[in-house]
Amino acid sequence: MSPSVNGLERLTQRLAEQIVSRVIELIDVDAIVQKVDMQKVVDKVDVDGLIQRVDVAAVMERIDVDDLISRIDVNALMDKIDVAELASRIDIDALIEQTELGSIIARSTTSAVTEGLDLVRSQGVGLDDFTNRWVNRILRRKGPIPAGPPLLVGISGALPAGSATSQGGAS
Repeated sequence: MSPSVNGLERLTQRLAEQIVSRVIELIDVDAIVQKVDMQKVVDKVDVDGLIQRVDVAAVMERIDVDDLISRIDVNALMDKIDVAELASRIDIDALIEQTELGSIIARSTTSAVTEGLDLVRSQGVGLDDFTNRWVNRILRRKGPIPAGPPLLVGISGALPAGSATSQGGAS
């Protein structure tokens, strides 16, 4: 190429840049945007294609989970939960089978019943001793009072009349 062609090219390039710059300054972009039918533009966008191009892992790395959680109104969230409906979905039998809850209930029930029976038995023994002392007083029995059945305490297991019983009560 000749030097005059190179110079002409540079001159044309500078002139084009100045013209384009001046045209851009004169264009009212807001007026152009108002004339554009945005729905037609949106309809032409391939949303699925855009979503496929998004790197979800990179987006997740940028999310501040603590900040996100701090914005959640837990009370409002709990108000939307139907607890009765949630509870109705629970299969209690399956839950008991998968946990030791059944054996815990059985043990605690057995323990409560055993403690109750022990209490009734000890009260019965105390009432029996009380009744024996009063019967012996009413009948004015003197002499040794058996501490229990002869086969259980032996023949020498008698208590002197008026002494303390095996439960620690006074006569």
